[in-house]
Amino acid sequence: MQDFAAWHKGIHWPERCAVCDGKADRLLAVQMSAVSGVAIGIPHAKIQSKVTQVRHPVCDRHYWRTWIASGLSQRSLVTLGLGVIAVCLLLQATLQIASLGSADGHAAFEGLGWSSVLGLAYGLLFWFLYFWAKRNTPVKIAGASREGLLIRITNDGYAQRFSELNRHNIGSSLAWLKTEKNRVAEQGDLARQAGMQRSANPYRAPNTAHAHEVLAGYWDRGFDVAEKRGRTPVKV
Repeated sequence: MQDFAAWHKGIHWPERCAVCDGKADRLLAVQMSAVSGVAIGIPHAKIQSKVTQVRHPVCDRHYWRTWIASGLSQRSLVTLGLGVIAVCLLLQATLQIASLGSADGHAAFEGLGWSSVLGLAYGLLFWFLYFWAKRNTPVKIAGASREGLLIRITNDGYAQRFSELNRHNIGSSLAWLKTEKNRVAEQGDLARQAGMQRSANPYRAPNTAHAHEVLAGYWDRGFDVAEKRGRTPVKV
């Protein structure tokens, strides 16, 4: 299992199945949703969420299994809500079982009641499926930020191919992406102060053999900040 921090744009996937490394026939969407804000109104409040999505190759044989596993293991408000319900039902059933004391098995089962039995079954089934899904999800979005996302790949061979294919676009953490963004923006700022032209952007062709749209944009942003600062009159 390996984690890769990648920019939102410019991710390249190996043309192989992320599960078995065989021929890839389809693309599977993997999502992660996170709360971006809460809109409070009358008489209700609305939770706003931001969805991050990537699409990775997978073969026909593993498509549906991976689709189910990815859906169950993805970070979302729905999964969180179902997990909280499962924990509450398991806790309720456990407390009821403990309160029955030394009753024999048949009496204990009758004492639980159907609601507790169904709650216990739901809780156990949910967590069984959740851990099964985690083991069978080859690609997962483990985190996201304004700059990019953290991709987790469980197949080591596929992860190695992904790393080689994106060696100019990935880092070790989301913090690295932010540091890299600030570093490149500062380069653009210093370039403008040195009198260079915008066409000298080192992240765009023909100035580099590995053009990078995202970093080129951050360089331009730093260049613009310095240019605007140079046009602003100094107050005495």
